[in-house]
Amino acid sequence: MKKAYTASEYSQEDREKLESLYESTFPENFEGKDVVNDQAIKVVISNVDEERGVAMGETHMGQSVFIDIKKEEKGFRRLGYPIIDITSGEIMDVIIKKSRNGDITGSVSAGYELTLKRELHRAIKEEDSAYEVRVKEVCNGGFMVDLSGIECFLPGSLAAANRIMDFSEYVGKTIHVMVETYDQRRDIFVVSFKKYLSRIIGSKVKELSLTQTYMGKVTGAYKKGVFVEWDELFTGIINFNNENRSYLESLKPGDEIKFYVTDIKNPHRIILSMDEPSEKSQTFQEMRDSSEEVLGETSDSKIYMGEISKIKTFGAFVKLDNGLMGLIEKESLVDPIEEYEVGQEVACHVSSVDLTTLKIQLTERE
Repeated sequence: MKKAYTASEYSQEDREKLESLYESTFPENFEGKDVVNDQAIKVVISNVDEERGVAMGETHMGQSVFIDIKKEEKGFRRLGYPIIDITSGEIMDVIIKKSRNGDITGSVSAGYELTLKRELHRAIKEEDSAYEVRVKEVCNGGFMVDLSGIECFLPGSLAAANRIMDFSEYVGKTIHVMVETYDQRRDIFVVSFKKYLSRIIGSKVKELSLTQTYMGKVTGAYKKGVFVEWDELFTGIINFNNENRSYLESLKPGDEIKFYVTDIKNPHRIILSMDEPSEKSQTFQEMRDSSEEVLGETSDSKIYMGEISKIKTFGAFVKLDNGLMGLIEKESLVDPIEEYEVGQEVACHVSSVDLTTLKIQLTERE
């Protein structure tokens, strides 16, 4: 049977990991003369009765296994997987249950669920996977969420970048989370959006623009300004000044506000402003937008002229015509660094611009 997952649930890499884990869940052979409850084994389908919606299979020890196809379809729908197709002669991985009278039933969907739970336990230790969940309902202390058919708990304190003002607004939303822990006593996985945010915030901050207009919500105030959240990821500060103080002080948590990003101290300290971007900010953003980092190495990027202002063993600092300073590392120079001198004019293009440090990396053009 082909095992498939919907694209919204896992990335291609995650699907491959889960497929690999699923294959290793069920051994080809195992010792013992009898099956026991919740044992994972391989079963050969011997007969399918589509009219009755049932299938019969056999273990490698010759024991008959009954599979309720209609029940399995419901199980797969609950887990978010496609409907299965069971055919005679197929070898299927199933979870076995044995009744008191000796009847043996098998569940393929339970095998998938077992695999996913093992994957979630692994993700707690490795901290390398994120999952999309749907918020089902508000509960005491947070939310109950659905992760591919497995019910998990999302604490309110871990569900957003800042304090949630209206829990009911989250019901029905889909958000990305990482697995925080497993509550063995309650038999439930605890997931966290904040853990996911801490992993991606560094790369997401690099996508911010110094010239784009953003819209966010005020989340609180302190003596020097107000806190603003936007895109459900970022939090920034608009500091008070003589022009904006009265307006900002009139805002309440939840009020919307338009702003620009002016400075990125670090992923968790972003400075915002209601004023139009400065000329310097516009120039930095223009250079970043025309860089190889954004357009790709094969692009015909813009050429900038500049003058070498300082030479070090690791490269040459260049003052560009627009007044900004950049570095050409010696590996990005056309000639050996010993052949360059201060005051020499060079043509170059932008390799990258780090808006958090305002460092410009250049490459010399011949």
